[in-house]
Amino acid sequence: MEPTVGPYAAAGHVKTFEDATELFPGLRTFPAYGHTPGHIYYVLEDGGEKLVFMGDTIHAPDAQFDDPDITIEFDVDQTQAAMRRKEAFADAARNGYFVALDHMYFPGIGRLREGKRRLPLASDPLCQRREEALTSR
Repeated sequence: MEPTVGPYAAAGHVKTFEDATELFPGLRTFPAYGHTPGHIYYVLEDGGEKLVFMGDTIHAPDAQFDDPDITIEFDVDQTQAAMRRKEAFADAARNGYFVALDHMYFPGIGRLREGKRRLPLASDPLCQRREEALTSR
């Protein structure tokens, strides 16, 4: 890490944080421990809309949406990772905000729905605008 981040830290351009922290108005962190001890979500809110960047919450969407208890070897605390995934999916579906997921099929962003299979919905306007932009090139 020193060769890449070291110069920025030495220049005073790195600010560390722990747990839930407001980074600046409209962007905050939310602890999501399980995958790793310091795993966090970034929560972006503006104008009544919310987008939660969930990072490594999911690794195998075909399996883990249907059964959030499925974990991977890289989940440091597999019990906590499964619990966090179930809580995160349920909260996002219940409250209807956007989520962005790594290791997810295109577009990787959308709203989750209640029920056994919870996939980002391509019908969301944000996903439609992205698809239109890609197909108009």
